[in-house]
Amino acid sequence: MKRTIIYVFTPKRLQRDYQSGLRLPDFPLGWIKIGKTSSENDKEDKWDVAYNCIKQEIPNGLNEPCVLVDVFEYPELQDNPIDVICNMVKKAIDELFGTFCDEQVEQSKYEIMDAPGYIYGVSRPQVMAAITKFERDLLINIKDHDKQESLIDCLRKNDETSINS
Repeated sequence: MKRTIIYVFTPKRLQRDYQSGLRLPDFPLGWIKIGKTSSENDKEDKWDVAYNCIKQEIPNGLNEPCVLVDVFEYPELQDNPIDVICNMVKKAIDELFGTFCDEQVEQSKYEIMDAPGYIYGVSRPQVMAAITKFERDLLINIKDHDKQESLIDCLRKNDETSINS
């Protein structure tokens, strides 16, 4: 079965804060990256799949040591779940702390924005709430019984997501 792997990584200096549920600092210091990759091999560990994907990003500009903090797997997803999950997280930040920083700052003509999936000033509970809503929506919208069973199997595996679990 082809799987979609969703991962979260952050600078190693923020790992303890993130995993403790503390809100990370705002832009530019306290960030997480939510990313997506896939695997055709059921036997391949989701953490290894995510790590191998991230290693490919390193030449593109990660400027400090980073660590995977959460990894989730699902049956193959056709749409881009990163946008959905990031929007849910940003909405949670907006509700608690006011307008999200990306919407406050006008982009200059030559400004280069970071890649999709980067979120600043977030806490792990906000990420986990967004993942829970995302998974709930997946369950509600699935019609095929076999696909539903595959999704439920993945959700059970996702129950242990922390690198320290």
